[in-house]
Parts: sequence; structure tokens; C-alpha cells
Amino acid sequence: MRARSMAKVLVVSGLALAGCDGCRNDHPYVPYAIGDGGGPSDAGSSTPAPATASATAFGAADAGEVAPPSSTLWETNGLRLHAPEGHHFEHGLFADLDGDGKTDAVVVVRSFSEPTRFATYLFASTRDAPIPLTTATLPVSPRGPARHALTRVGRAQLFVAIGVGPADTTQGARKIAFVELTTEQGKPLAARVRMEVSVADPKDAPDLEVAADPSDRDGDGTPDLAISFGVVGSQGPVRASMRFFDRPAGLARDPDAPRAELAALGRTARERAKKPKDAVAALSLVASGVALAKAVCPELPGARTSGWTNVDAPRCHADEALADLVLAEVVAYASLARPFAAMAALGRFRGPFLSRTKEREKEAEKALEGALPSSAPREVKVLRATPIAQKRHVPSWGVLAFADDTSLDVLTQDGVVRVSLPSMDERKSDTPAWPTAILADGGARLVEVYDACKGGKLRATFTPRTSATEGEPHDVVFPLEAALVPPCTTSRGEPAEVVPVSFGPKGLELLVAGDLVHVEPALDRARVLDKPLFQTGPKGAASSPDGTAIAFATPSDVVVVGKSGARRVRGGGLGANLTSCTISNDESKIACVDAGKVEVGFLK
Repeated sequence: MRARSMAKVLVVSGLALAGCDGCRNDHPYVPYAIGDGGGPSDAGSSTPAPATASATAFGAADAGEVAPPSSTLWETNGLRLHAPEGHHFEHGLFADLDGDGKTDAVVVVRSFSEPTRFATYLFASTRDAPIPLTTATLPVSPRGPARHALTRVGRAQLFVAIGVGPADTTQGARKIAFVELTTEQGKPLAARVRMEVSVADPKDAPDLEVAADPSDRDGDGTPDLAISFGVVGSQGPVRASMRFFDRPAGLARDPDAPRAELAALGRTARERAKKPKDAVAALSLVASGVALAKAVCPELPGARTSGWTNVDAPRCHADEALADLVLAEVVAYASLARPFAAMAALGRFRGPFLSRTKEREKEAEKALEGALPSSAPREVKVLRATPIAQKRHVPSWGVLAFADDTSLDVLTQDGVVRVSLPSMDERKSDTPAWPTAILADGGARLVEVYDACKGGKLRATFTPRTSATEGEPHDVVFPLEAALVPPCTTSRGEPAEVVPVSFGPKGLELLVAGDLVHVEPALDRARVLDKPLFQTGPKGAASSPDGTAIAFATPSDVVVVGKSGARRVRGGGLGANLTSCTISNDESKIACVDAGKVEVGFLK
């Protein structure tokens, strides 16, 4: 094809544009003329000022021109354009696209009757009728702001962004499409869609920059079909490109994209994370990198790109670049002496989606050992009392509680059993059995904490304060990112591990996937804590009776945080599946459940 006389126009449309089958029938031809000065006097015939495009870290954008509101006739740049019947103009770019020395136009039109339906047309001087390029009905609110931008990025290349931003409770949407226009001797101008991909813009997700990347990476003299995705964080922009080489057999995805850019970002974050003075900057890079990965990797829950057409979608499963990003998070939190956040990050690092090497494991352990030194208990004893069984992933208070530094209460099916730890004597106690449901003032109950698998934050569901039969449950957004894991297996989402720490006048304190979260008393807002609130909790809490220490189990150890600092307790006879841990006031003893048995660890 390159041997022929051909002009290529690559059109990247930035909202949900679908294919163009049937475009001619859907939008009948309406005549247009170049510079004739006549025609109907429809609203909006004045020439608009160019759109103001915000200058970002990716460069100042030439966004094309915004059409007058609801205009069906557009006179500008020497052209007199009529919109297809039932549609009005929203955006346009004007340039000589076919090399005949005359101005052509690429326009975005919108349906009057279906305000979420859009189309793009090419008005070429060599054609008697406009050429339909793409159409789409977007899953957006009609009240969402338009996000169109038309930019010429090469001699015969265009970036066309057509989209609507979030509004009401509806997310925004975009679609990227590369369209090739060809001219051959003696033949009319033709168009075909080479590639398409949809982009979602959730309300609570970082703004995602989408642009055409016109560079020629393989050096064959022809720009590659490439899309640059970017997220701007406090440390500046991070970008990843999807690049497709034009081969005789079709478009071939560059296997190094987006891996190379994400890998470089991960290496930079890992290096910065080792120094306390740079650890905050490293965490910002991690946040931007993870947001970028979630945007472009189709395997991740909440992926913002989907529907890759005519090309292979990028693959990120077990990518070392993702492991480096999460490892940098572990190291940075350890450098900042934030034990809860460091352990939560370690849990994400050891998740099922990431590629872990011995070298990476050693780096994580070395960083944690500096912030959370580990030691084994001097002795572990197993009790005879059998605690009640608790359902996994159902938030509840635990079944163990220290009565004092030498006595432990165990909640069993027959009531409370008190154990004298010096003598290991176990007797039924007069202490009332405590409720395990996590209840707030007024009777509201914590039902679950879950990842909705839409790329947003974790959410907690509370029942109404009055009774189970009145009102509706409500959700509280937890400012916690979901882990980089494969997509959810249920429509509801995936549950998050919850360990209740305390409840008092300051509200509810929880460990959620290792992070310490405070839910305010009104149950309407939550925040992440760097240190405990030090309020006493009810029986079954992970905190000590006086609220000054916390013990919670991870897959590899028990983390203890208290007056004596933070440390990890492992080995020494402790089981491998510990849950429902708690700690004494003097921090000399921990108690946990392991496979239905109670283990008490006596610390050094």
C-alpha cells in the first residue's frame, strides 16, 4: 500500500464510539459547500473561537474548534457545513487532509433525540457527500460535560477525542479508534477502521489522559498506531503506550508495551522507597503507576480499557513491573515506620497476581525487618477449650479476650471459659457471653467490607440503625485501594478481610486487609490511621483491654503494636492459620485461634 499514492488519517476517538456499519442509512446526506455563502440560516452560523485546551504535562493540546451550541449549520474556515438530519455539531477540525490544497473537515455531531449518541464525519472537498467514520451510543449521563478534542498530530494524522465526562451517578466513557483514509489514482476517498478500544471514566478514578503517539518506533518510515495513556500525580505524569506495528498480516502489538514503561516506573519507585526522605515521593509514584496499570490492563478488576478490536489487548498477568510497584510500596511504608500500612502492602505483594522472585522477597523482608523486627515466642501452649466457629469474611468480634494479664476468656458454645495462664486451669466462668456482631450506637451493624471490582475504593455496608426491617443498608467508602488481583468471581464483588480493633466514643476502629481504618461515630465517613486511637474495645477486640496494644495475624506471623513498639511474632510453635488474635495489657502474651484450637504465645 505504501507504494501507492495514499494519505493516511489516523482518527483516535476518545469516547464510546462503536463501529460504523449502516452509518450511511442512519445519517442521510445533507449537502454542504465550500465558501458559497448561501444556504439556510440555521442557528449557530457564527464562527466560534477555538476551544481552550488545558496545557498538561503531556504538552499543550490543539483541541480543534468548538461548534456554537446546538448548531445545525456551521460556517467556519471557508466551509459551510450542514449537520445530518436530527443532529447538531459539537466539535470540528479543519485542514487539508487529502492533499488537494483545499480545506477538509472532521466533525463530531450529536443526536437531538438521543443526546448520548454521537458520530464522526469527514467532509472532504473531493467527495459530494460526507463520509461517516464512527458512531456510538455512550453509557453516560446526557448531563455530563463533553470532552471532545480534535488534533492533527502529523501531516495526515488526526487525534479525535469524542466523549462525555462523569455526571450524576454515571461514569464517563470514551472510545479510541484509528481510522485510515486512503486515496488512489482514479478512485474516491475511502475509509476503514483499523482499531478500536473503549475507555471508562469512573467518577472516583484519577483523570486518565488519552492521546495519539505518532512516533515511528520500528523505523519503517510510517508512524505506528499507538495510544499513550497517562496519569498525573504529585510527582508528575506517568505514561504507558499501546503500540501496534503495521504488518502485512495486520496490526501486531509491541510486546514491550506497556511493560517497559511500567517496569521503569517500578524500578524508580523501588529505589526511592529505600530512603525515608524519598519514601513519600515513592508512594506517589506507586499510586500513579497502579492507577495507570488498572486503566490499561484488561485482566485487572476495574480495568478502564475494554473491547480491543482488530488487535490483541495488552497482557499484564504476572508482570514483574506490577510486582516492583507493590514492592516499592512495602519498602516505602517500612522506611516511614508505618507498620500497619507496610503489612497491608506486604499482603498485596504476596497476592495471586504478581510475579515474586527470591530477590524481591529478600528485599521485602529486609525492609520489614528494619521496621518490624521479628522474634519467636519463648513458649506456646494449646488450650482444651474449643471456641465457637466463626464464618470467614463475616466481620465480627473475636472469641478471645484477656480478663487481665494472667487470665484469658474463651467464648465457647456452652458459654465463657476462663483460663488461668500460670496454672493453665480452665473453668466455666460467670462472665456473660459477648455478642460477636459488630454493632454501632443505635443498632447499626457492619455487614461486610468488599471490593466492588470497579477500580474504585473498598466499601463497607452497614444495616440501618433502627432495626433489620426498617430503612435501607448504606455503604461507607473506605479510602483504601483494592489489591492488584484477578477480576472478581461474583457480581457483588470480593470480600476484604476485617479485624475489629476497638469501638468507643471516637467511633469504630478496624483493620481492613491490614490497614488501620477509623469509621466516625455517624457511620458516614472513614479515614486511614497511622497509629491506633488507643480506646478500649469490647471483648473480642484485637486490642488489649486497656486499648494500648494490638495483635493481629497475617499469613506469616502475628504483628504486635504497642507501647514497646512494633514487632512480628513468628515460629516457636505458633500455627500457620491464625485468626482472632488479641493481646494482654503488659504485652507479654498473645492468644489466637488456629484451626479451631486456642494457642497462647508467651513472649520474650
